[in-house]
Amino acid sequence: MARGPPPWAQTTRTSGHSSSTPAREDGVYDPGDLNDRLLSAAAPVPPPHGPSPELPAGQRYRTPECVVAQIDNLLDSHTDAEVAALLNESGLRTGHGVVFRPQRVQAIRKEYRLSSRYQRLRARGLLTVCEAAATPGVSTHTVKQWRHHGLLRAHRYNDRDQWLYEPPSLTRGPQVFDKS
Repeated sequence: MARGPPPWAQTTRTSGHSSSTPAREDGVYDPGDLNDRLLSAAAPVPPPHGPSPELPAGQRYRTPECVVAQIDNLLDSHTDAEVAALLNESGLRTGHGVVFRPQRVQAIRKEYRLSSRYQRLRARGLLTVCEAAATPGVSTHTVKQWRHHGLLRAHRYNDRDQWLYEPPSLTRGPQVFDKS
């Protein structure tokens, strides 16, 4: 049985349209025409990744527990964007089978009630820029300059270049807070 071209492979074109652009008989591009032909010819296609459809609806696209555990471990030393990049480099995908993005890592953090990087660093006793500036009585700009020049140890807690600072008792090297 000979089969003709698929319904979306219509060849009636006008100048200025590519060979894959559908056109009506009068030569005017009609995106709705393409959608109608694709819908009428398309067979249901299962998603390329993700769990089998036998699972209950709420569990079909859940992020695997091993991935959630890895996100939890990585948040101890990485921001959401860094976690997403590391997961993608290791070949892991979301429950929908797509690459991780920082927003997806954040959504997983919230869904599974994982502590954020900020919360983890604060629990370890790190200081905000205002708190770090208050101890020696300097401006926040000075604290940022000290960090930039390596006089203070700091840890980035998000992807907007915001930092938390180690207090003097945790800072290695010269104590910049000593004014003597």
